[in-house]
Amino acid sequence: MKILDVLKTNKIELPTFFKSRKTSGASVKTQSSPMKEEFKCELCPMTPFATRTEFQDHLSGVHFWTELVGEYGNKYSKACSLCRFKFQTLQQLAKHIGTIHNKVLGLYQQKLMITNTEKKSLIDERLACSFK
Repeated sequence: MKILDVLKTNKIELPTFFKSRKTSGASVKTQSSPMKEEFKCELCPMTPFATRTEFQDHLSGVHFWTELVGEYGNKYSKACSLCRFKFQTLQQLAKHIGTIHNKVLGLYQQKLMITNTEKKSLIDERLACSFK
């Protein structure tokens, strides 16, 4: 069985800080099936993901692969520094680190906090009084 097959069958709950129904990259209940959860990426317009693993794979392979490989992997040998497992591509290494070692959700939360702070700053600037 391939690693990706194992990952796709893994349906672990997201931490509570990702469980908001508001737009926070969290799981949301769909209209068609109230029991089914979807995981939406707040960094891009991708369609929601059916499982936590698919969501983490997306985050790891698209948005945070450079950070994950830089901090937890060796880009020359394509090996994970946490478990020494070797991969054929850097993207596979990043997905492994983000999903198996659960390193991507922390990066995602930090990025959302920075993005929300920047948005609030822009709103504050626009609302500032210009009659000083």
